[in-house]
Amino acid sequence: MYTLSRISRSPFARLQSSYWQAAEDFFRPWMETGVAPVRTHIRETDEAYLLDAELPGFELEELCLSLTDGMMTIEAGHNEDDKQARVFAGRTVRRSFAVEGIDEDSVSAQYKNGVLRVTMPKAKAPEAPQARRIAIAG
Repeated sequence: MYTLSRISRSPFARLQSSYWQAAEDFFRPWMETGVAPVRTHIRETDEAYLLDAELPGFELEELCLSLTDGMMTIEAGHNEDDKQARVFAGRTVRRSFAVEGIDEDSVSAQYKNGVLRVTMPKAKAPEAPQARRIAIAG
């Protein structure tokens, strides 16, 4: 069986098409969301879940961590009216996580050296109801 393919006389035609395909694949995650992604690492211990989020270049006042109805959202953004000239002026990042099985009242966070660490203690499992004997009146 034979197939037909178009032949370009330009020696750079194949390089151009592969370059633009690679560029499109590389920038797709940022183009689709409109917001730069936040790199995270999540691990579990016996007592809690630990989430580390990389947020370099942000000040503590520019971070927002919220937890509503089982959805935790990390947001960071530079103020555009900042008087200091910054390389990343106007940069905004956001990432949300569905969380369950945690004690929402005991969640804590710490920001140090561009890394936000969120500690989410596990919720205590409800105790199984104990069987008991009921006296029958006769």
